[in-house]
Formats: sequence, C-alpha cells, structure tokens
Amino acid sequence: MKLGGLERMLKYGKRFVVSSLVLGALAIGCSKEESPLVPNENQAPETTIISGPFGEINENFATFLWSGDDAEYFEYRLSPIIDIYEETYETGKTFTDLDNDAYTLYVRAVDNEGLKDPTPAERSFEVNQLFTLILQPGSEGIDAFVGGEFENGEPTSKCDLNFNYDELHVSYGEYYNNTLIQIDRTYIKFEDINLIPPNVDIISATFSLYKKINMWSPQLSIYVSRITNNWGESTVTWNNLPESSSIIEYIENISTMSEGRHYFNITNLMIDWYNGYPNNGVVLNLLEEGENRSAAFYSGDYEDPSKWPKLEINYTLNQ
Repeated sequence: MKLGGLERMLKYGKRFVVSSLVLGALAIGCSKEESPLVPNENQAPETTIISGPFGEINENFATFLWSGDDAEYFEYRLSPIIDIYEETYETGKTFTDLDNDAYTLYVRAVDNEGLKDPTPAERSFEVNQLFTLILQPGSEGIDAFVGGEFENGEPTSKCDLNFNYDELHVSYGEYYNNTLIQIDRTYIKFEDINLIPPNVDIISATFSLYKKINMWSPQLSIYVSRITNNWGESTVTWNNLPESSSIIEYIENISTMSEGRHYFNITNLMIDWYNGYPNNGVVLNLLEEGENRSAAFYSGDYEDPSKWPKLEINYTLNQ
C-alpha cells in the first residue's frame, strides 16, 4: 500500500527526531568544558640588602648595597634622620656625617606598575665613632736609656752616667771571658695623655719605636712593663733606676737585621692612666738577659721627626 505524504512524515519523522536528539546528546556529552579566563596577578617585588654594616661601627659613615627582583626603582629611608621614603634608581647609597646614634635603614623595591614591596628590607646599626690621638714629641719628650756595667761583678763608673741623646738602647753583652757585663734599658714617658677628652672609652693604645739596623745581633724579644715611681730624663742612671712592675704588659719579637717601626700594645696601661693611676711611663727590657743581644732605636732627639717615638690612642665617646 502506498503511503501518502502525511503518513510518510509521521512514520519517518519520529526516527528523525529521535536521531537528532541522540546525536545532540552525544555531542553535548563529548564536548570539553573550558575554564573561564583569569588574568595573571602582578606579584609585589622582593627587596634584599646585599651588604652594609650592622651592630656597632666606629666610623661616621655607612655604605649599603641592595637589590630587588623585577624592580624598576627603589625607595629608602634611614631612621631617625630620614623619615619619608626617598626614590633612587641606584642599587646602593653611602650615608655620611652620621652622629653617634642608633640607625635603621629601610629599603623597598618598586616595579614598573608602581607596586611596592610590602615588607621592606631593613638593617640596624649603631655609630660610635672612633677618635685617634697621636703623640709624637721631639726633644721635649721624655726618653732615655741607662747603662749598667759590671767588671768582675763590681759596678763601673758607667752606672752613674745618664744617656739622654738621639738613641735608645736595649741590650745585654758579656765580654772579655765574661769579666765585663753591660746591660742597657730604655725608659720612656708620654706626658700629654691629658689631651684625651673626659668621658671616653679607651679602645686601644700602642706606642712604637723606630729601630736601627744591627747586623751582628740575632733576633731578640723585648718586653714592656710599668714604671711605678717618678724619674727624670736628664738625671736617671743605673744607680737610681726607678722601680717597675714585675708584670709584663707586652712582648715584641724583633729582627735586628732590618730597619723599621716596632709596636708595643699598652692598652691596659693607658686605661689605668686615664682612670687616674700615676703615669710614670714604661721601661723596655730584654726578655732573656744572659746572651749577647742588642737593639737600638731612635729617640725624640733624633733629627728626623718621622722616626721619633710615637703613641697612638684610639677611643670612642662614652654615650
């Protein structure tokens, strides 16, 4: 039987609708679900202080270097003298003429969109400036050496002599089958330590002597000790030696084959003198008297001022 147009549509239309629904369902089931697009968020830069002082420093300046990832420029402030951040395109800065005080440096990086490091890098330090007093008197200074001479155990007339000229000696010698013994010791005093201002902390004190070349004497050791009573540069002799402490303040090993300055640390003595202990100067002795040893230094009476005895005192203001 032939089907009419309407009947054919009813018969085959059901199949078409069902097929379309199935294909649509399959298409929906097989499609990928895509995530919505989210813009990338700009991350704040991070700042690092690469170098610079921390803790106590003895200079009145401080140099810092810093860096920052993705940094267009930097902002910094130094509390308590710079309260508002200042801009810089440099990766470091030197702060000068700093007073004795406690400081904290803050640095933050800023990127090309103006985003700033929310946690600035920081570094704290304290300035306690070191001051130096140098005393190097010439002929007005107080220095001399004394010589003891003993022949067959008896003192000779040399023990009454005063040696106040352009050399200072520290020596021991035995001659003529040990029948003649000679001993030299150097005495020195720096009077102008009262130039140190009040209310300071002594950090170090070093005096130095410029040694002459001695080609025959081997290496020797010289020690420094405190003189405990007064003496005079032009009157001191072996027979009226001032008393000295048995405590060795410092030992310096000396090669006599070369010329140059030798340094003796007397920081503890200087602290005592500054605090009121009588300053009678120091005496230099050979560490071991018994073998032939000799060292000669230039005194304040020598013609070349660069070779005079020198005392260098470093101190900070007591805050």
